[in-house]
Amino acid sequence: VDKKTIKTDDIEISRFGVVNPIQNNIKIIASDADINYNFDLYTVNGIKVLKKRNITGNLNENIDLPQGIYYYRITNKDSILDTGKIISIKN
Repeated sequence: VDKKTIKTDDIEISRFGVVNPIQNNIKIIASDADINYNFDLYTVNGIKVLKKRNITGNLNENIDLPQGIYYYRITNKDSILDTGKIISIKN
């Protein structure tokens, strides 16, 4: 493989778009409207602050979080589908 070629097997494309930063509302956009998943949100200390189960399609969840950094994990019954960071801001 030369430097100009990218093998698609080497690229991982997320199936979820997480709107960032947030203000009292978490929005997750699923690229596949039929995918069923779970969403967990944690503080930087590992404390779970939100647990949503059996979500199909997009998630739009009102939540009042203190300003700061949070980590999320999106799973299904078989595996971890996505992980990342969410920043909560206040005006």
